[in-house]
Amino acid sequence: MTLWVGPAVVAGVAAIGLVGAMMQAESKHQTTDPSRMPRDPVGDLLENGPRLPTLFNTSAFAIRGLVRGGWPIVVDYETRSRGAVKLQVSASGTDIITFDLTKFGPGRHELKFFLPSQLGGRLKPGLVALFATTPNGTGTLPDFRVYGVGVGPKAVGSVGIDQLAFDPSSIRTGRSQTAGYRFYSRSEFPHVAVEFFRVTGRRDGRANERVDSDTLRGGVRRNQWVDDPDRYYWDGVDRFGRVSQGDHTLQVRAWAGSGDWVGAWSKSLLTVRR
Repeated sequence: MTLWVGPAVVAGVAAIGLVGAMMQAESKHQTTDPSRMPRDPVGDLLENGPRLPTLFNTSAFAIRGLVRGGWPIVVDYETRSRGAVKLQVSASGTDIITFDLTKFGPGRHELKFFLPSQLGGRLKPGLVALFATTPNGTGTLPDFRVYGVGVGPKAVGSVGIDQLAFDPSSIRTGRSQTAGYRFYSRSEFPHVAVEFFRVTGRRDGRANERVDSDTLRGGVRRNQWVDDPDRYYWDGVDRFGRVSQGDHTLQVRAWAGSGDWVGAWSKSLLTVRR
């Protein structure tokens, strides 16, 4: 099993290559530094939830999370360009599983599949990756957006966490303004992490860099809105106390003790200025 450190790369071609190499290594049960692997990788993911890199390209990235044969997997994404879109799952000791989404074409799609039995009947760590490339596979699609990925019965129906948004859409930190955030949970998740990513548009895909995060104590209940701006807000300041100027997306990770997990992103952006 590959040590998950996250590909700190945002260039499209480099991201395709690095994430692809990670998927191959995971399948072959390889790691470059066993001493840094958690002793109980399943327990680590049950406790700390799915992991995303702190810096990634939206058009080629991977999430480390728990997988299981026969479980559903859902993805909600959008693209305006024609190209090749693939959802892949890799776990130790099995071939890489590929769901080719290219045939669905441009537009927004929410799709559900079932993981094959070759993954086994027990929870195991794996990588779930999304690739959106040009038709010849040599570059990434710059307008590709992912709004949700989920694995497990609690995470799937529609994506278990959705309708993420900021209000207002812009703030000035010099005026002590804050932005409330909201989202809707379709299932009960005892563990929820809210994270703020600064995004930068690029010709080869949007760059995402995590700047701040928070934890929702007690998680969320089924069919619950998280939308109280007096409790759930962000002040536009990163974890080092610096103003994070620019555009930002809201990311929510949610997971349960049964192994189900979801990662979700807001469609709208928050602009932060001094």
